[in-house]
Amino acid sequence: MTKERIIGLLEHLSENAATVNPVEAVQLLRNCRPQTDEEKDAIGSIPPVVFNILFGVIDPNSPENTSSVCSFLKILMFKEAKGEHLNSIYVSQNEEFWSRVELLLQTKQCRADILPVLDAICHSDKKAAQNVILRTNIVNFLISSCLESEMDAGSIEAAAGALHGICRAQLSSVPEDTQNLLLSTFRSVIQNSLLNTDESSGGTQKKFEAAAVQAALGMAFLVGKDEQSWLSNHPEVIHLLVSVLDVSLHGERFAGHVWGTAGIVRPLEKICLSDQNKSLLGENNKFIDLNLISLCCALPPSDDIQKFLAKLDAGKLHPTGSVPLQSTLGIIVSMLFLKSSVDRVKELEAGFLFRAACDNPSSSPESIKLAQQALWMITEHSEEREEDVSTNVGNQNDTSLSGSHVMVSYNWTHQHVVKQLVSKLKEQTPVWFDIEQMSGSTIEAMANAVESSHTVVICVSSHYKESANCRLEAEYAQQLKKKIVFVMMENNYKPNGWLGILLGSKLWYPLWDDSNFDLNASKIVHEVGTGGAKTSTASIASATTTTVTTTTKVLKSAGSISSINSAQTTSGTITQKETGFTTWDQNQVSDWLYSFGFQSYSNSFKTQKINGKGLFELHLLLQNNPVAFYTILETKLNVSVFGDALLFGYQLRVLS
Repeated sequence: MTKERIIGLLEHLSENAATVNPVEAVQLLRNCRPQTDEEKDAIGSIPPVVFNILFGVIDPNSPENTSSVCSFLKILMFKEAKGEHLNSIYVSQNEEFWSRVELLLQTKQCRADILPVLDAICHSDKKAAQNVILRTNIVNFLISSCLESEMDAGSIEAAAGALHGICRAQLSSVPEDTQNLLLSTFRSVIQNSLLNTDESSGGTQKKFEAAAVQAALGMAFLVGKDEQSWLSNHPEVIHLLVSVLDVSLHGERFAGHVWGTAGIVRPLEKICLSDQNKSLLGENNKFIDLNLISLCCALPPSDDIQKFLAKLDAGKLHPTGSVPLQSTLGIIVSMLFLKSSVDRVKELEAGFLFRAACDNPSSSPESIKLAQQALWMITEHSEEREEDVSTNVGNQNDTSLSGSHVMVSYNWTHQHVVKQLVSKLKEQTPVWFDIEQMSGSTIEAMANAVESSHTVVICVSSHYKESANCRLEAEYAQQLKKKIVFVMMENNYKPNGWLGILLGSKLWYPLWDDSNFDLNASKIVHEVGTGGAKTSTASIASATTTTVTTTTKVLKSAGSISSINSAQTTSGTITQKETGFTTWDQNQVSDWLYSFGFQSYSNSFKTQKINGKGLFELHLLLQNNPVAFYTILETKLNVSVFGDALLFGYQLRVLS
């Protein structure tokens, strides 16, 4: 149906709403099958009076008409309008619609019709999904639909899809207890899929595989960024999403569906925030290769890109929908914290893609910043800078004043508080603060700021941990052996992953409590004012300690940051009784194992319930009875490879 006919039909129904036969109106509307962008725009904003006609036809006692209306509503929700999706927003706010929905949900035969509509609403527009979040009874129904044993596979997929859309929209609007319930629901859907095969496929395809994909995508938004999450301990689920990404780039079907590339890339970006997940994804080159292919699809075509794709043997590419440049670059930058990914990108000579992203007129400022970071991480430039810096600052073991200013490294979430701290610091010393000092290439400005500083103040928070830019700043400062003062921005936050490793058992100062801001800020100013000298006993007494880990990832090789271990303390030599790792729980022990590539033994350590105190006892055993130590490694912890046993012994000595 042409744009003109669609507009004419909508005008006719609007003008004659009082007299038109609702059932006939539905039949007419079902013929609206927009194909072109103009036709989609025409149907992208239906007059409210037409929606009211449709809602009036929804009746559990008239399943055929109800099914027709639901089919049409699903089409309307998925059509893209310019700007906000007005259809979805209007429907999600309409009380008449929801009263009809609740009637349908009470009728078993109508549930299969309305669930795909709810799925479409939650995926079409964030505001619409947020309106659904507010309706607790609807969310609870979606959850129960995922778990109902008699529900068909299509309905379970639609219910899981709607919940995925809710998680994608705005998790902060979802109460914590509901988030926990969603997590449990997604887990059940995935496990149900893994246990059931579709007999019609000869037993080769999982019966609920499409629902499992929706559940995995929703779970990525819930816990993808967390270390030691359920996802991290079930790599087959993460690999499932990688397979869907591969299929979506080639325009093929997976589990009977065509999946939008953007809808897969963005959850994978969340998953890559976890160091544990990065290690899983970096086990081979497939994932980094796929994201380089995604980047090719997101950039304007060129002969160089075609040659690069041929080198990768990428095949015929038909991405489903647009490929998000920023999210794709975000994944690549996250993966470049693995040396294996850096080596692969350098092997493929893929740096020109990042330069193309910087030069692309359509690139957002954030995309350009990510592309610059990627270039920094894969080139020798940073290594050359390090050589220059080492000759300028002299002995790196000397922590005396060696720079002109203090650099404050923080995430913008806490900018308001950090500005107040900067004002205090400026009373005593020059301060480099990126909101004031950044110019030109942001990555170059960051490097100059770190290199020229005598102290770096790191404002620790969950958002800081998730930021690749913050990680580059922090690890570069550690690599150059700058004095670091840690400031905790969130109460009860216990860093893990790379930030937990960097912080270790070092001292930190709390800055989340407004009532004590002046007191704590003055302590920070005093600590910074020592200009790199060793921390005084008085300063230590006034600071707060944390015990997460003592191994530090510091080596940047050829522009990438990979992991080695250095035994460093905050103030001189400490005794074993004072060693912070003795208070670790099993998850923190697992983080430490990951830091030196020992993740394959993590489950054995958990099975034997090895915590920080257990590590301390193992260290004593290594000192006093090495034969017994290595016997326990082999028989109890399954470390049967002699080289691995030696590596663990070495790391334990460094730790202690």
